[in-house]
Amino acid sequence: MANEQASAIERALPKATRSGFASAIRCLYVVSGTLNIHVPEAEGQVWFELNPRDGFYIPAGFDHQYYNMSEDKAEFVFGVAPDF
Repeated sequence: MANEQASAIERALPKATRSGFASAIRCLYVVSGTLNIHVPEAEGQVWFELNPRDGFYIPAGFDHQYYNMSEDKAEFVFGVAPDF
C-alpha cells in the first residue's frame, strides 16, 4: 500500500542475510524470526535485536541496515514516510 504520504511494506529476510542501507523515517513490527538492526549513527547503543511482536522507530536521517543472523527467516512489516 502506498500514497504520497506513506508506504506500508511487508518484507522477509532469508536466513543469514542483510539488507542495503536506508535513511527514511521507518516504523516496523516483527512478525516472525529475529531481526537485528544496525544504526551506526545512533548515540549509545548502535545494535538492536527484535523478536516477534516487537516494534521499532527510526527517525529520518539515520542510516540503518537490517540483519538476519539466525538460521530462520525473519519477517517484518514497516511503514515509510517522506521527511515532512
